[in-house]
Amino acid sequence: MRFRTVRSGRTTLCLCVLLCAGIAFCAQTSAAQVTLAIRGAKVYPISGPPIERGVLLVANGKIVAVGEEGKIKIPRGATIEDAAGKVVMPGIVDSHSHIGIIANPMAEDSGDANESTGPIQPGLRALDAIDPADPNIRMATAGGVTTANIMPGSGNVIDTYGKKDKAPATRMKTAEIIRHALADAKAYEEKSDKWKKEGSDISKQPSRDMKLEALLPVVDGKLPAIFNAYRADDIDTAIRIGNEFHLRYMLASVTEGYLISDTIQRAGVPCLLGPVMQRFESLETANATFENPAILKRAGIPIALMTGLEEYVPKNRILLFEAGIAAANGLGMEGALRAATADAAKILAIDDRVGSLAPGKDADVVLFDGDPFEYTSHVLAVLVGGQVSYQRSK
Repeated sequence: MRFRTVRSGRTTLCLCVLLCAGIAFCAQTSAAQVTLAIRGAKVYPISGPPIERGVLLVANGKIVAVGEEGKIKIPRGATIEDAAGKVVMPGIVDSHSHIGIIANPMAEDSGDANESTGPIQPGLRALDAIDPADPNIRMATAGGVTTANIMPGSGNVIDTYGKKDKAPATRMKTAEIIRHALADAKAYEEKSDKWKKEGSDISKQPSRDMKLEALLPVVDGKLPAIFNAYRADDIDTAIRIGNEFHLRYMLASVTEGYLISDTIQRAGVPCLLGPVMQRFESLETANATFENPAILKRAGIPIALMTGLEEYVPKNRILLFEAGIAAANGLGMEGALRAATADAAKILAIDDRVGSLAPGKDADVVLFDGDPFEYTSHVLAVLVGGQVSYQRSK
């Protein structure tokens, strides 16, 4: 989850705090798990080169082994899935999503992503708003997405969408609000620390401020912040603020990142990019290009793909198509696959569990009947933690 900055009228720089990354879409299946062997498929482990005819072993929700057919021994009693001619890859990681919070973007009463009671809401927790029955979650799983970083919306300065009469009217004010909130959090922490050092007299305890307390792990560098910014000037402002306050941070959306790739590279900050096929519907996205991921990758910038929100379609279910567009426009197949799996997991600091097919990692696996980037290919089955979460009807 996160906390954000402002978006009012022209202003769309947002600051978010990454509190919980990687919410897995869980299957409603039996708890009993048996060893599974998927053999004969072309395997993209991501952690290594593709295997033309591979074997993937799964037990107790984890990957046990992956390698060439004939070199991996299949245990006696294992359930064997003959996948000759098929393709296997890790589950897709959506690095920045609103799935489950905006259950149906076209219905006014179904959006829970943006809080309208004030412009600064760092204490919001996406977990308190996620609807596990959201049909978009099943659609995303059917598209191969097994992990999503679910966050509040980017409506306001710090995680809320205020009314127009309360929202900042300029980019200058937006930046000032962010700086003010971070400075207040530092001062709040110093006051609290002073009280503790002086003996913690309960009668002198400073009054609690839940909003500022939510920012303490951010100003201490214990939790990363996410600046959501589209235009190059907003990206540059985000980098200045991040550096001024010595934050651990990353950038999201980054539509015009290719215009200042050298600045981003010098800052050493990772980018959550997308959606790649976003519409050119405003000045914020008018300069979008399919080549953005490739340009930033070539500049040595860590990148991941994200869906965010576009109201005309639940983007999560077509994240792999977004990756395919990036692949065709300079990122290449390997780069695009990594940006949607291992690199996304690494940026979110969950790569010890997901993002690649390697022994010891969660058995989040997607089986295709063809090239994952081909529009005519289908997701045949999805495993989450070794359990069947989706299976295509025959």
